[in-house]
Amino acid sequence: MIDAFKRFALEIDDLGRNVDVRAMSRALARGASVFRREIRRQIRTLDISSDGRRALSRGLYVQRHRPRPGRPVRVTLRFRVSRPTQAEIAAARREGRAVRPDWDPFFWHWIEYGTAERSTRKGYARGRVAPRPFVRPAIDRAEPIAYRVIQDELDRAIDEVIAETRRRMRR
Repeated sequence: MIDAFKRFALEIDDLGRNVDVRAMSRALARGASVFRREIRRQIRTLDISSDGRRALSRGLYVQRHRPRPGRPVRVTLRFRVSRPTQAEIAAARREGRAVRPDWDPFFWHWIEYGTAERSTRKGYARGRVAPRPFVRPAIDRAEPIAYRVIQDELDRAIDEVIAETRRRMRR
């Protein structure tokens, strides 16, 4: 009995070294996808051009970082330039219009945080952009759901490890 327990503990420890990082990364990525879905839903309500909404929505992605020894697992949600698809390029050419340029969501933080009063060198006022937050409210709304998704994914990963260890012990 004691030998079996020791073997079980060693196998759990051995599996835990590899599975915990992968499971945590997978769980965090699933939680980040909940945030991404909610932010995209919030983007649809913004009062900006349809091209701007498309750039923001298509540019939002989940990035899983490579785990480093001694560092926590990281998953980030970022904006990046999105290129037109081949289908969009073909449709534009068929209709005889110019192919849309890359959609670059570089302006997302101007919408989220706004800008200060701007002026030219000669002193002409250029105005300011009032903040219209869309990321923070979406994150606040999706936070409990994301935590639940992360917890469920970790529970599922732990159950898989236990089941695998039991199968190994029976052999």
